Amino acid sequence: MDQDLNFIRQQTTSRLKKRRNILIKQYEKFPDEKIPEKVILELQSIQKLLNEVSIEDIPKQISLKMSDLEKWYFALMLDWITDHPDAINAARISRAEIYKFTMHFFVDNIILNSKNQNLSLSTLKNNISKISEESEFEKNILQQLKEIKDVTTYSASLSHVVADMSSDFPNGISDLLRNNQENDLSENSFSNSLKEFIEKRNFDKQNTTSKNNQLGFKR
Repeated sequence: MDQDLNFIRQQTTSRLKKRRNILIKQYEKFPDEKIPEKVILELQSIQKLLNEVSIEDIPKQISLKMSDLEKWYFALMLDWITDHPDAINAARISRAEIYKFTMHFFVDNIILNSKNQNLSLSTLKNNISKISEESEFEKNILQQLKEIKDVTTYSASLSHVVADMSSDFPNGISDLLRNNQENDLSENSFSNSLKEFIEKRNFDKQNTTSKNNQLGFKR
């Protein structure tokens, strides 16, 4: 066990120092008053975790009395470990091994993660409950896909109208807008949208020309 403990300590120390170096590098050019409080707290937590803890007063054996609630939790853990035997590095599954695994898992993934050190229990529970929910990255992807779909639909509609203009509207888009014609894809909302698009485009072009003239760039 001593060799295992030393190995875990080395791994933990290396990971914490790497995280500390990342934070220091990221904020090294910031004045002290501009460094976010959560970063300062995390750095303090890292230092605390790097300090050696004494295990001399921890007893080798701990007796636990289980109520029906603890028995229910134990039964669920037993079922899970039975389905994941690689979680227990032991010849047989016992109550002691289940307790050890649960404690190791919590310490490794919660306590030794310096980002969690200053979070309240309710915040931790809330963060864990969100694991199965959509991440911000997934939400952004879904939003981008929706925007791409909207742009593609609009572009297809625009192409459809432009393709028909040569025969139906020989004078071009201005004739289409003047007569407030509708297409069969989006009724009269399309002509309004198209008009807004053209007006905005003309306005942007005028602004660009004006700015270039002020800067001395002539086209």
